Amino acid sequence: MTDKIPCARFYKRGFFISDISMPGESVSSLPERVRRKVASSLAPFFLAILLHGCADPVFAQTQPPMYQVIMAEAVSEGYSGMYAVACVIRNRGGDLHGFCGAKRKDLSLFCNRQGGKALSEARQIERIVFGENGPDSTGGATHFEAVERYGMPYWAKGMQVTTKIGQHTFFKRRSDGTRGR
Repeated sequence: MTDKIPCARFYKRGFFISDISMPGESVSSLPERVRRKVASSLAPFFLAILLHGCADPVFAQTQPPMYQVIMAEAVSEGYSGMYAVACVIRNRGGDLHGFCGAKRKDLSLFCNRQGGKALSEARQIERIVFGENGPDSTGGATHFEAVERYGMPYWAKGMQVTTKIGQHTFFKRRSDGTRGR
């Protein structure tokens, strides 16, 4: 058994931890704090092996980068709109399933066309909301929709409106348990 770590890319909290060790470099030659960081970075990978029975190289790529989904959902709403969308994603536990922006086939191309300012804002928002646990501007919302553009969605009937930021209206489940009209 060897104590070498293969060079690999792992996605953790929006940042890539890449080239953990150089080929031929021994883990024992790395400082203790680096070895702990490497071990915590590899935990999701080994969990995937335990759950799925094999190392699936697609596992780390099942969700697009968070900042790209934030851009796809609200780049036209500016900084405050993208920040609010990031808060909703956090309120939903960081799961990107159900967000239309995460399903775009041209997501990377779309984001690159938005320009450097929008890209840097989205990355900054991701860092503030997820890395620094920034304040929630949506009042605990777990859903949003552009109601003026698309109308009231069917799923919003049992929910209360928390706020409106730009063209998006934000919703959360009613705290009193009553159904909407």
